[in-house]
Formats: sequence, C-alpha cells, structure tokens
Amino acid sequence: MDKCCKTAALYIASLKGLSLIHQHSHWTARGSSFYGKHLLFEKIYESALENLDLAAEKFIGVFGLECIDYEMQSDFLKKVLDRFSKYEGEPIEMSLMVEKEFLEYSEYAYNCFEEEDRLTLGIDDMIMSIASEREEAVYLLQQSLEGKISLEKDDEEGIEEEEEEQEEEEEEGEEEEEEEEAEEEYQPSPMDVGMLDEFEFGSGLGLDDDLDLDEDEDEDEDNIFNF
Repeated sequence: MDKCCKTAALYIASLKGLSLIHQHSHWTARGSSFYGKHLLFEKIYESALENLDLAAEKFIGVFGLECIDYEMQSDFLKKVLDRFSKYEGEPIEMSLMVEKEFLEYSEYAYNCFEEEDRLTLGIDDMIMSIASEREEAVYLLQQSLEGKISLEKDDEEGIEEEEEEQEEEEEEGEEEEEEEEAEEEYQPSPMDVGMLDEFEFGSGLGLDDDLDLDEDEDEDEDNIFNF
C-alpha cells in the first residue's frame, strides 16, 4: 500500500475517533449547564460523522477500497483512540485538544498528497471544507470553555454576595429579637408618661401630708435662727 493510501486511511480513522469522543461526551454530559453541553457535543459529533462520510467516499474514488480496509481501519482506529485517550481534563478540554490535533494531521495529509502529486481538485476542496468545519468546532469549544470559567467565577462571587446578605439578615433578625424581648420585659406604671393625666398628683398617696410636713420643718428652721 502506498504512502498516500495509508495517509487517507489514517485520515478516515482520525475522523472516526473524533466523532466517537464527541459522541461519548454528548452521552455523559452533566452538571448545571448539562443541556447546553449536551447539544454542543451533538452538533460537533454529527458534523464529524458527515465529514467522515464525505472523506471516505472521496478517498475511495481516488485511492480505491484499499484505504478503508476493515483490518487496517480497526488497527488505525485503536491507535487513534489510544493516542487521544492520553488527554485528561473536562470533556470540553479533551474535545478541544483532539480537534486541534486533527487539524494538524489534516495539514500533514494535504502536504503529503501534494508532494506525491495525488492532490486532486476534489481532495483539495474536501480537505479545506472539512478543516473549515473542524475550525468552527474549535471555536465553539473554546467559547464554551471560556464561558464555563466565567460562570464559575460568577458563581463564586454570587456565593460571597449571598453569604454577606445572609449575615446581614441574621444581624437584623437578632436586633429585632432584642427589641421584642425588651418590650416584653417592660412593665408600664401609673406614673409613666401619657398616664399622668389619669391621676391627680399626690392624690391618695400621702404626698400632701409630706408637703405640709416639709412646710412645718421650714418654719422650725426659721425659728432656730430667731433668738
């Protein structure tokens, strides 16, 4: 098998591996933004499957059925998945790295076909169009990743604000409880302001006698200084 046929076979296997990884992320998406990630991965893996179908048919037309030999495709697919499995992190981060690596291989494949003088107009157009769609996938994944980081930052700020509000509410509640307890402990007397008009000053309390006594004491004091 010549070099171009093997390059085409690996190109096909890479697209297969790409679509499988995105589809797996589509199935396993979870978290607060589950639905958005679920739809994003669905869009990306479906576009990868369309690219795969286009590439396989184009390469069969140029290089023959040999480039999709079953055993060779199985072997290449295993190698591709083993290579992609080295990436760690969130599904979005993993998918982003896989897409970028595929774009690098696309450039290698394009140069290979050109150097071997096997780059037809159809293959040229196909590789360019697929690369354009994969670059769109990279853009969407990057935007989603940046949005996730921003969302996490907003969540942290939101949590801090909620904690501050909760502390303020607790302080206000404690102050209200203290005021209510003070009101309950307070027992009004007949001499309180607002109740004096219900009573005559000194009536029934013996204050009049005290006042007369004071007057007598004053007279006695005057007599003391009268020699």
